[in-house]
Amino acid sequence: MKHSAHFWKRAAAPTAALACALFAGCMNGADKEDDPEYEKYKDAEVNRSTAQASFAAEAAVMQDWDASMDFPISNVDFPGTADSGWMAMPKASTLRKAASDEVTIDSSTRAAGYITISVRRPGFLHTTYDTAVVKWDAQAQDNVDDNENILRWSRTVAWVGGNTDRIALTDEDGDGLVNVVTGRDNRVRAEFIKRATRLDSKQQVENAVVVTGPGADNDFGTEGDNRFYQAAWSRTVNGVLTASAVFADEDGDGKVLDNGAVSVVRLSAWESEPPFRPRVKSVGAVIRIRKLGFGLGDELVGFRYADTLKSGRTHTVYMRNSDGGEDVRANDTLRVFLETRQKDRNDSLRSLDVQLALNLGSSLKSDHDDVFYSLKAEAHNRLGFHRDVRFEIISSAPVPKGQEPQNGTFFFEVTYANLKKISLEGTFTPTAFHGVYTGPTGDTALVHIAR
Repeated sequence: MKHSAHFWKRAAAPTAALACALFAGCMNGADKEDDPEYEKYKDAEVNRSTAQASFAAEAAVMQDWDASMDFPISNVDFPGTADSGWMAMPKASTLRKAASDEVTIDSSTRAAGYITISVRRPGFLHTTYDTAVVKWDAQAQDNVDDNENILRWSRTVAWVGGNTDRIALTDEDGDGLVNVVTGRDNRVRAEFIKRATRLDSKQQVENAVVVTGPGADNDFGTEGDNRFYQAAWSRTVNGVLTASAVFADEDGDGKVLDNGAVSVVRLSAWESEPPFRPRVKSVGAVIRIRKLGFGLGDELVGFRYADTLKSGRTHTVYMRNSDGGEDVRANDTLRVFLETRQKDRNDSLRSLDVQLALNLGSSLKSDHDDVFYSLKAEAHNRLGFHRDVRFEIISSAPVPKGQEPQNGTFFFEVTYANLKKISLEGTFTPTAFHGVYTGPTGDTALVHIAR
């Protein structure tokens, strides 16, 4: 799902820089009666120097307008598509003997209507085991290649060290066969199981299930019209579920994905304690993708993300179009919302809300014409000198992706722990901020700050 990661970076990235600035320099307030910080800061002086230091922390976001943030869930590809060669495997020709192969044929079950062919294929770092249960009928007994009816088929790869990869194909359309039969709506169920011992000695198992069909041409080998009716993936560690992903039909055509047509797919993904993010307890996302056809690319049409930190903080990111709906549309003004919440009274942060306005241009596949319009943020904290903070930047012209806003308006307001308040409002140019400062007593002054 590279497109999902790409969108996250190009659409939500500016919010990351603002969030970092706010987390570092802004805090939230409460009334005197329930604010343990009031007594600590009640006599603290609030002057123009204090205000300028506060503003500098927020202005830093202007220098990092296009910061990068990775998609938060470990890469999840559509199960089975990384190596589509498995689709052509349930043929007798895949079981033919090479020089080093060991072939076993169990024909003791012919009376029951089938035989079992097993092939052991040794290799340098792994040994491959193929097994086919073949229907014992006239086609199995003739001299025509690759016309056998296969009831079940599996491949297991046993690696040096004990790890294994397995795929098993079974019938899903009711005819009892995994090979293609002319004149039927052929469907096959493929189950992938990957077992491994991790570096920490824990046992990890990944399981993916795909129900697929060959499309109108009844040939899995030509992928352009293959269809997927079900796709799901999960991971357990020492028997505990740690991640999952489910692909679902979003356009109502009964297929999760049709390579021969435009399809809208919904991916729901979740992961516990994702790698390389030690502070995160869990993450989850719902992504809706428009697949334009085999090899024609994707378009993101919906996105929602949430995570929970081990500290108890929660982050939510979601989008709304100009009508307030969830669909991402070309040439439409979108608003990306980033919300942070914390109920633990020992945490300095109470809440943070960031809103980014942008337009993804005429192509949802490319970021070449993406533009940004504005950033708005409001932070509230329990602890520290800075308490309630409001911050807004509105560009006077659309800002192309990868560039900084050059001209526009800004507003900045801070309420401190002693309930004193300052604000700064004005305009900015490529070289400076020009505004009116209002102090805690209502005094005003013109301010110029270099960018």
